Amino acid sequence: MAVSSWSNRYRTGIAEIDAHHEELLNRMDALYTAIIGSYDNKAVDGLIANVIDITIDHFASEEKDMNRLAYAQAVEHSASHQEFRGKLLALRADNRVGKKVGTEALEVINTYLTNHIKAFDLPLAKAQGAA
Repeated sequence: MAVSSWSNRYRTGIAEIDAHHEELLNRMDALYTAIIGSYDNKAVDGLIANVIDITIDHFASEEKDMNRLAYAQAVEHSASHQEFRGKLLALRADNRVGKKVGTEALEVINTYLTNHIKAFDLPLAKAQGAA
């Protein structure tokens, strides 16, 4: 069962960003599978790390584009990135201290991510002449 699967509604028209979004959703799905499958904390930690890794790459790419464009919404967009990073790091910290990571945490992250794509990534793509 997927948390959220790739859909054209997430497509920005920028190949690198779309590939990141798709990979991020795939990694979140693997994490969801581990959580509902009651994988041990070490396995869950590795999957959370995989989500964090692609997220960091993705945000760096977007922030580079925003700087290049002198994008008007860069501050708000970057603040949203910081918020998402915080959610992921908190999830990992909880897991590392043995706190049970439930699917509700992933549902919050998934909702945040899909809202972020609509509110921030699609307008950024439009500013770049895509989407």
